[in-house]
Amino acid sequence: MKTPRNRKKFSRPRFFARRKLPILFFPFLFFLLLPFRQAGADDTGFKTAGAVAAAGSWSNCTASQLSGSDDQRASVTETYSYCVISNFAFGVPPARAIDGIEVRVEASSATNYNWIEFRVQLSWDAGANWTTYQSNSTYYSTDNTFTLGSSTYAWGRAWRQSDFSDTNFRLRIYKHSYGGGVGFRVDQIQVKVYYSSYYEKVAFASATGGTR
Repeated sequence: MKTPRNRKKFSRPRFFARRKLPILFFPFLFFLLLPFRQAGADDTGFKTAGAVAAAGSWSNCTASQLSGSDDQRASVTETYSYCVISNFAFGVPPARAIDGIEVRVEASSATNYNWIEFRVQLSWDAGANWTTYQSNSTYYSTDNTFTLGSSTYAWGRAWRQSDFSDTNFRLRIYKHSYGGGVGFRVDQIQVKVYYSSYYEKVAFASATGGTR
């Protein structure tokens, strides 16, 4: 009579043995649950104003004058007189991070070889508050396009989507001290808003092990 072989008791490999999760796993899990930013960015394209909020002592400070590069210019001689424009219809989507704002001004001096400095400021609350100004200078009586701000410059503040509504957003432009009594002329103003998308995955472990 054959003696049956002793069969070894099956045991799961040590890899599958129940054990506590390594300590390093938890920081990794926390990293996965953090909001993360999608690579790449988008923008509104260049927009022109649809309305004028204030004209000061400017001549022809109208939306139609400032929306086209057609030599139909708004102009001013007095310093620190504001032409304030609005209603850009940006259409910034919700849940976006604002990366930068670029302003393009097509402008000239009314008299050739006269140095004129001009400044631009932006408002996010219908003109109650304004950003620090950005400036540039024109020297010739022929139009040149000047860029203020950029795709990565947000004019010194953190913006929200609601700041760019037609109700809230304003741009004002004015002549600074240079140029004496020489007129400053503006043919067109365009604004582009650069933004990035956020995709969020948020989960917080509760004391009972659930998430919310």
